[in-house]
Amino acid sequence: MKRSNRSAKRLAVVLAILYFAAMTLAVTYPGVRLVNTIRPFVLGIPFVFAWYLAWIVGSLVVFLILHRTFSK
Repeated sequence: MKRSNRSAKRLAVVLAILYFAAMTLAVTYPGVRLVNTIRPFVLGIPFVFAWYLAWIVGSLVVFLILHRTFSK
């Protein structure tokens, strides 16, 4: 049982690292250039701001998953 718990923790950390690497590319120059538009509006805010907000909310979810994984 300990071995699977250790591998689950390792998998969670690897997936978190991959997410944050993707986030770094998506919110800096190479990635944000693709979505750098004002229109369409998403929930009343420009699309590029919604793009940033989605990545921030996603990072919150990743941190919650990591917290639940390491709290067990």
